[in-house]
Amino acid sequence: MAKVEHPLQALSAYLPDGAFEPVLALIHQYKVHLTVTKARKSVLGDYRHPFLGANHKISVNGNLNKYEFLITLLHELGHLLCYEQYKNRV
Repeated sequence: MAKVEHPLQALSAYLPDGAFEPVLALIHQYKVHLTVTKARKSVLGDYRHPFLGANHKISVNGNLNKYEFLITLLHELGHLLCYEQYKNRV
């Protein structure tokens, strides 16, 4: 099945009330390419740093409840911030 792009507004369905606007601001600020994935057994989310001109990439499992999704997304954004500050020195 091919991947389908959705507007960022669709992200609000995965987040608790009041979390969409702050999360959206971070996604825009750091130019994150966010992917909501099918359930994975080994990971809840994943961060990939920019490579060859691409943007930061974060994926989060779509089967998580709204709070698990938010916590996982914030965790992956933490990896992004660490990369922004320290690059590959951590």
